[in-house]
Amino acid sequence: MTLVGSHAYGVLLNTLGIAAGLYQSFNVDVARGAALGSDAPTPGFAELLAQTGLKVVEVPAFHPGDPFDVI
Repeated sequence: MTLVGSHAYGVLLNTLGIAAGLYQSFNVDVARGAALGSDAPTPGFAELLAQTGLKVVEVPAFHPGDPFDVI
């Protein structure tokens, strides 16, 4: 795995002798060269949202140049 994102940028700055400021995010981002293997079926994004119990309203697609109504 490789550290990516804001924390990796801070490490790079500190390596160069530049003091990095406070981070706005507290998550750690990592990247892999290959996908994680699993035999379990992967649900789609809409299915994952439905499992949360939150009400999800689909937004219709917008294509540049199409007419639209201003409410």
